[in-house]
Amino acid sequence: MAANALNGDFDKAGKKALQLAPLNQQRQMISRMLAADQ
Repeated sequence: MAANALNGDFDKAGKKALQLAPLNQQRQMISRMLAADQ
């Protein structure tokens, strides 16, 4: 049971990280575009 609980937590953390990654990439692209404009 403990192992399953750990795997479940890692799975949730992994999915959250995958969802957050595109947002971080978008932010980096936007900040680069703003820096290029200046």
